[in-house]
This record gives sequence, structure tokens and C-alpha cells, in this order.
Amino acid sequence: MALPELRLGQLLSTRFVDRLMLRCFVDLATRAICLDLVKPRIKENDFNKVQTTTRIRASKQTHLEVYLANGDVVDARIKGTKGRRSSARAERPFGGDVSRIRVIGREERTSAEQAQYRFLRFSLMIARHVPLFVNIVWFSENNQAIECDEEIDLSCDYARQILEPLNNSQKGVVAAMVSTAPCDSLVIAHGPPGTGKTTTIAGAADLWARHRLPCWIVAQSNVGVKNIAEKLFKNKVTFKLIVSKDFLFEWHEELYQEVEKTLIRSDELPDT
Repeated sequence: MALPELRLGQLLSTRFVDRLMLRCFVDLATRAICLDLVKPRIKENDFNKVQTTTRIRASKQTHLEVYLANGDVVDARIKGTKGRRSSARAERPFGGDVSRIRVIGREERTSAEQAQYRFLRFSLMIARHVPLFVNIVWFSENNQAIECDEEIDLSCDYARQILEPLNNSQKGVVAAMVSTAPCDSLVIAHGPPGTGKTTTIAGAADLWARHRLPCWIVAQSNVGVKNIAEKLFKNKVTFKLIVSKDFLFEWHEELYQEVEKTLIRSDELPDT
């Protein structure tokens, strides 16, 4: 958030907010601002003679520099975006082949980023207890044991069948993920691509499903969620996949052919 936005923004009273939660919010907001400031102001767009190969979102804060094969440069602005197809209005007429396109300026916040700011604003105005997840990640000294009626037995036949394809490291991660011990409240599985992180997550989800213990699986990108969904589908684990309308029908619809029957579009969810 730029300084002028802070000056013009609404002042909020935080006297009802838990001090630990407020510390958490300050940390998250500071990191978000720092990440926003380091975003590049000039971005080369992958382009071929047919279309751009990376998405350009319409934004009042950006404009395009269109470089022509004859050396001319024309400014343009995005009017609208649908999938990988963006319509732009040039500042002046031009002719000839386009050789490359540059995006100048920082794009406006995505829908997800706007939702984060709305959630932060709402949380600062309402008195509430510190969520368990916040305690686990930021304030481990306040972490309490999670009550669970049933401990998953990893020695039973179906559990051994699920764990059999995994290596020892992956088995250890799955065991920690399904454990109800306080020390296993937060499990971090770190590794480069191809080391089986998705397979490990699918194994834990399979165990939870066998015990009728629902879980949410989230990822930083839609493609990450899609990779896990395909693994769950392959392992015949019952699940539902929530995706945005834009991503599904205008961007990567072909990615979801195998899991189409499990899809829930986010625009079809109720507002509350």
C-alpha cells in the first residue's frame, strides 16, 4: 500500500483486537507491502505472432509498449482480458509486425490480494480469539493440544497399503501429518520438484478420507491445487475441487478434464 493510500485510508481502532493477533497482522501487512514494492515496474511479455503466452491483466496503473519490427514503439492500454486474449487500444495508429511487448507499471491487486486486505480490515474491527492456526505458526508457546476422538493406526492393512509406495522420508511426513500430538501441529515438507511432496500430501489425505476426517488442501497457485487433485483422483480419494471461473473456462480448462465431475466453481458459492 503506497503512502498516499495510507494517508487517505480510514483509521481503524484496534483496542478490541488481541495483542498477539495484532502482532501477527502487522507482520503480515509489512511483508505484503515489502513484496509489493519489489515487484518489477517493467516486465517483458512472452509473445509470438499469434498471441501473448503470459496473461496481461487490465489495469489503470499499467500501460504497454508495443515494439514493431520496423523499430517504431507505440504506447497502448489493455481494455479487457479473456483467458490469454487481451484487447488493447493503441495511442495512435500503427502498421507492421509486432516484435515484442513490455508491460510498464505495477498491476493492481488480484482478487485474492483484495480479499486478503478485506479480511485484514474486517479482523481489525472485530474482537475475536486468536485462531488455532495463527498460534501454531506464529505463537507456538500458546499452542494447545488438538482434541481428536481417534488416532489413525498406521499399522492396519489399508494404511500399510497407502504407505507402501512411499520412501521412508515420505512415510515419516505422512505419519506426522496425521498425528494428533501437539508437536506435530505444524509439519513442513521441503524438497525440490520431483521429490514426492504431492504424493505425500495425497497419502495423508487418503488416510484422513478412510477415517471420514475432512480436510482442506490449499496451494499458492491453481496449478498446484490441480496437481494434488490429479493425484487424489488417481488414488480414488473422494474430494471436491474449488476453482475460479476465469482459471477454469478461460485459462486452463484442459487441465481439469480428468476431474471435471469433482469441480465447484468459486462464483457458484454463496456469498456467506
